[in-house]
Amino acid sequence: MVEKAVKQHGSIDYLILNAGISMWSRFEDVTDTSIFHKIMDVNYLGAVHCIHSALPHLKKNRGSIVAISSIQGKMGMPFHSGYAASKHALHGFLDSLRMELNDVHILTVMPHWISGTSLRENALGTDGQKIGLSKRRHTKESISLDVCSKAIIKAMIRRKSEVAIPFKLNLVPWLKLIAPGFLRKLVLRKLKSQVPPPSSRP
Repeated sequence: MVEKAVKQHGSIDYLILNAGISMWSRFEDVTDTSIFHKIMDVNYLGAVHCIHSALPHLKKNRGSIVAISSIQGKMGMPFHSGYAASKHALHGFLDSLRMELNDVHILTVMPHWISGTSLRENALGTDGQKIGLSKRRHTKESISLDVCSKAIIKAMIRRKSEVAIPFKLNLVPWLKLIAPGFLRKLVLRKLKSQVPPPSSRP
């Protein structure tokens, strides 16, 4: 795909890593652990392979890598253990590349819940299958695709290394450092209405 893009357009200036798959299950309820392999293949290794193929072209043009990650790359979240782990791996990988590469800009995007996408219905459940449509709605704090996209483009223009959307998510790493207990309570309270169904196992 990279070679086809170069052949058709002459170069690659931006690599947008937007593929992602989530999960919605307690770890103890998971019946098929291959879910963790699938999530890691898409969210982490997918980025590794794409960057490896496009890197020579990006270096040539001093281009940009834009990885759509999550604030879960900074902290774990209940019911998303595999997803959070994949985002932690992605963040570590990108942080390492920033120190290796001086001629390629790398932006890590950490958005809140985004409304208007199919991420939730395509999330993997306890059996490793998509959970499908749900009556659960995003919280009032979710952001729209339009708001998220504009913030990403702004960060790309400014060649920032990270951007949290909305801005208040920048508090998460600090709260994790100085008030981890408070952060845990805050997260659990926010997710109180989003608890997955209980296990059907005996």
